[in-house]
Amino acid sequence: MLTMTGTIGSATAANSYAGNAFLGVNIDQAASAATPSTVTPRGSSITVAFTNASGSTLRVELVADSTGTTSWCANVATSPVTIPYTAFTQQCYNTPPGPAYAKQAIEAVLLSIPGGAAAAPVNVTLVSVTENP
Repeated sequence: MLTMTGTIGSATAANSYAGNAFLGVNIDQAASAATPSTVTPRGSSITVAFTNASGSTLRVELVADSTGTTSWCANVATSPVTIPYTAFTQQCYNTPPGPAYAKQAIEAVLLSIPGGAAAAPVNVTLVSVTENP
C-alpha cells in the first residue's frame, strides 16, 4: 500500500498541472534498474482498490513513459473499481476527451488527484492494482 497525505495546491489555470498530485507504481521495474520497462496489457480491464479519506477527485492513469507526455485516464469515485481498458482516454477531464486507449505499452499506473480552485487536504492510499483477463 502507498499512502499520500498533505495539501494539494490549487490549480492556477484551466487544465494546469500545478495543482496535481500523483501516487502510483511502475509496473515492471527491477529494484536495481534506473528506469522502468514498459508492459503491454493482455487483459480486458484493471481493478484498482484505494481509500480516499479526503474525498478528493480521483482519476486512474495509465502512463506510457516517464516523461508523462503520453497517458490515458478514467475518472473514479468508488473502490474497488474495475475499469475496462476501453474506458481510458487521453485528457479524460476534457469534454470531449482525447483519443481512446488502444492497449499501447505502459510503464506505470497512478492515482491522479487534480487540484481545485483552492488548496485542499489530500489523504489517499493506493491499495492494489490487478489486471483482469
